[in-house]
Order: sequence, then C-alpha cells, then structure tokens
Amino acid sequence: MCGIIGGITSDSIEKVLLDGLKYLEYRGYDSSGLALSENGKITVRKKTGKISVLKDELKKNPLKLAHIGIAHNRWATHGAPSEINAHPQLSYSNNIAIVHNGVIDNFAAIKSSLVAKGYEFRSETDTEVIADFLEEEKKQLGSLLLAIKRFFYIAKGSFALAILDQQEPDKIFFAKWRTPLLLGRGKGMNLLASDKIAFAPRIEEFYDVADGEYGYLQGDCISLFVYDKEIIKTPTFLPIDIKRSDIALGKYANYMEKEIDEGAFVIDKILREYTKDGKYKFDPELVSSLKNSEEVILIGSGSSYHAALLGCEYLLNAKLNAYAYIASEWAHYPRIRTKNPVFILLSQSGETADVLRSLDVIKNHRWPVISLVNIESSSLARRSNYVLPLFAGFEVAIVSTKTYICQVALLWLLANATMSNTAVIEELKKVGRAQRKVLSFKDAISNLAGKLVTQHDIYFIGRGLDYLLAREASLKFKEITYIHSEAFPAGELKHGPIALIEKGTPVIGFCSDETSYAHLMSNLEEAKARGGLIFFIGIRSGEVDEEKFTFASIDPQVNILIEIIYAQLLSYYATLRLGYDVDKPRNLAKSVTVE
Repeated sequence: MCGIIGGITSDSIEKVLLDGLKYLEYRGYDSSGLALSENGKITVRKKTGKISVLKDELKKNPLKLAHIGIAHNRWATHGAPSEINAHPQLSYSNNIAIVHNGVIDNFAAIKSSLVAKGYEFRSETDTEVIADFLEEEKKQLGSLLLAIKRFFYIAKGSFALAILDQQEPDKIFFAKWRTPLLLGRGKGMNLLASDKIAFAPRIEEFYDVADGEYGYLQGDCISLFVYDKEIIKTPTFLPIDIKRSDIALGKYANYMEKEIDEGAFVIDKILREYTKDGKYKFDPELVSSLKNSEEVILIGSGSSYHAALLGCEYLLNAKLNAYAYIASEWAHYPRIRTKNPVFILLSQSGETADVLRSLDVIKNHRWPVISLVNIESSSLARRSNYVLPLFAGFEVAIVSTKTYICQVALLWLLANATMSNTAVIEELKKVGRAQRKVLSFKDAISNLAGKLVTQHDIYFIGRGLDYLLAREASLKFKEITYIHSEAFPAGELKHGPIALIEKGTPVIGFCSDETSYAHLMSNLEEAKARGGLIFFIGIRSGEVDEEKFTFASIDPQVNILIEIIYAQLLSYYATLRLGYDVDKPRNLAKSVTVE
C-alpha cells in the first residue's frame, strides 16, 4: 500500500518527487524518503511521519541539484514505522537503492540465504532483502537487468520496484508484479509512479506496466522487457486523463468534505453513463449472464463489502440467488453452491489484494467476473469479463465516501435491469436531489457531532437495509474518530447489546422504511430508558433538530443513499472537533495492496 515515484528530468527532480509523494500520501504516510543519483553517487534522505516532515528536513539540509531520483511513502508491513525501516533501502554495499510497493512472502528464506553468504541487515524490511538479493545476483550474472529478471523467478508475493544503481547512474530500473506501476512521458522528463495522480500536471501520456514487465528509464528513452520471454517490448502510451484541477482542494480545507459534497452529485453521473431516455445502457450480455446464473456472488472489502451487502439484497429482490462475502475470507475459504455462478467484485482502486486473491480463485475455474471499479486501468478491471466503471472521480481522502454511493446506486440499477424495471431511474434522480439538500444541514450535524465526541462508545442500529447502512456508518465513525463504535440490527439490541448501554451512551437509529419505523422507534426508546442518548436519521419529512434528521421517503430501497450523507458528515464533524486529520486517519491506507 506504499506509494512510489521516480524519474529523470532535464531540471531538478527533487520537487517532482516531493509533489508526487504528496499526492500519493493516500497510499501510506508512516514515513517517506527519497534517493537522488548525481555524478555516480546516491544520496538518501528519509524521515518518519508525513511528507511535510521530509520537506522540512530538506529545507534545513538541502541536497545538491540532481536530475535522477526515486521516492517513497510507506505504509508499514515488515517492521515498525522508523527511519531505519523507511524507504529507500540500500543494499549492503550501498551501491543499490530501492523503493518497493508490495510484500515478498518468502523474504525470510531469501534473507537466510543471503546471511549465509555474509550479508548483514540494518532494517526489518523485506525491501532491504530485495536490494541485497539484486546486489548478489548482479555479482553472479554481471548485470542488474539480469538480476531483476532472476528475481521474478525467485520471489513470491507482489512488488513494484524502482531501483538506482551507483554503477549505472543515468538509469532508473523498474519491475512490476501484482501491484500497480505506471510509466509517464512529459516534456523534458520520464517518470514512473504507483498512480497517475502523482504525474499531474507534468505528464502528457502514460503506460500501465503489466505483470512480469521490467526495464529502465534512461534520458528520454524507455526500455521494456518481459521476464519470461526473450523480447524487447514497445509500450503503448495513452493520453493522460488527469488535470491538477481534478485533485485541487479549491474552496475546501480538506478532501473529505470536498468528496462528501461531490458524493451528492455522483448519482447524476451514474445515471448519465448507464441510462438514456429512460432506458438502461448495460451490455445485454452482462445482464443476460446475471439473469441466467444459478447464483451471483458479490465480493469486497471494507466499504466495498458493505456496498456488496446491499447489492446482494437488491439482487435477491430481483429473484436471483445472491450472496455477499468479505474478500479476505472468501479468498481462503471459497464457497460456491452451483456450477454456474457469476461474480461481482467491488474495489475502489481495483488493486485491493484480498479481492485480487479472490479473483485468482475465480479465474482458475474460468467463471465470469463483473467488476465495479473506480480505476478502469486497474488489475481487477483488466482481468474481468465485464467492467462497470464507477465514475466517482478521484478520491484522495483515505475513507471511502462517494465511491460507496456509486457502488450502491450502480448495483441497484443493475438488479433492476435484470427485471427490465426502468421506473427506478426516475426514483434515483430524486435521491440525488435529496442528497444535495442534506448538505444544507451541516451546522446541525456538526452540533450533533459535538455531543458524541466525549463518549467512549457509540452504537448504530437499523432494521433491514438500514442495518447494512448502519454497518457502513459505524465503520466511517471508528475509522477517523478512533472512538469505538458498533452496528447492531435494532431488534437484536435487547438480546445482549443493550447491556452495553449506560447513562450518556449515544445510540443512533436509521430508518428508511415505513414498515420498520414503529419498531425502530421502540428500540430507541428501550435504549433511552437505560440512560442512552438517542438520535434518529430517516424518513418523516420536515423534522430537523439536534436529535432528529428526517427526509421525505423516496423508495425504501435507496433511501439509505440519503442517510449515508448524514452519516458521513457526522463522522467528518466529530473528527474535526477532536482535532484529528480527516483525510489521513492513523494506520490506514486507501489502496490496500497487501494481504
């Protein structure tokens, strides 16, 4: 889940690297560092903490002008966040510097073989092991390029690598296996990075490096090879579709509020892309595969799993057999009940390791896969039979907001498309308008957040789809406020969890369906009778105060898309009041590329 960037420029590379690291902080921010190559010497600087700490260090102790360099933001896997474990990592002789995104599963075995040859290690990382492996293999094979090729055959796991060699100071070497790596070409520069967001606005076109490809940048040239074929490959570059304005904060102080506000408009985008003149634009073969399947299996992680739970309910309502699973569980314990399943895999980045591990299992059996992804060039998208882009736009804040809305809305449309039910298209338009109205209640939601931040525990309850929504609301709250929260089916409150309610414990109830309204209110009263502070978010038009947020019902199936805006804003304002970073909560990264 780390972020890497490297490049060769006709001007100073340092600012390019630091700007890129800033945009890659969503991939990790335990530590950061860079290595510059100039006149046959590699200079490394790294610090723990966010990129701002590294920038301050470089202001105090500037580096000499360099045109070639690599840099890294870390999300710790092997070894605690520390300067010694931060990237770049140097080889034993200090001749090779390397940055790495991914995990080498058999690093311990490789390390043991290197220790037997006299290598000593300074860090706890698997990345230092790669550097020393490449150094040793280069001695044996006479070429770093051949050493990299050899690494593909030895390593188990995932890696995107950018490498400097003191003995070949005019090159940046790279290699890619099961974790993203892009090459970019611009005026006076060649870059590589984990995400094209790091290229803006300098790069004009990019190439998405495929698994098994490796090579090097040198001047304005790019050499590309495939590890198991004796060929030199010519990369096909595409125009880059990102501008600095796409990721600029504009009037906002942080990305989370910006993306919550944008989330109130993404349904309009979904409708434009997937419907026209009151009809669906889905691929008929895709819809047919769902209708003819014996079961539909939805798989996701985190917020994507919560969207999958709702999608499962929508498909069940469409008279299809549907099941939703957590990716990290299904990948190891796959459950398929029939001979003719169809899979729907959900991932914002399309690089989520647990989802890709599940995909490996599915592809071994050649079952059809529909992917819902926000990055159309991602590994998941490339390996799917059908791709449904989310069109959410860039999400920079770590927690998912608008992507979740796109996933749920798209799954609802897809389920109804299997029934040729087009009436819901107009209903979804109304939901978008209702979401935007929620944004006018920010002050009241902020006041409610003030009542929650002094508590140690918060509980979210609901029935039916509202319980599934409550799970996402609870996840959002704990992710960024660090306050313990849980979600329960409202009717189960009295079957155990009510023992947790004491004086002042907040209980937030969601209700999107008239069928369960009376029972939900009764459950809230049960909590109130035990001293709980109760709050309500749901249907009943016109009632808005610091304990109740209501809206006119549109459709019980998608009213939850209105409730989620309230829930996201509640988490946002609670975090602001606590003084925490809403965009970068501790210990988390957005693109989870490790298992």
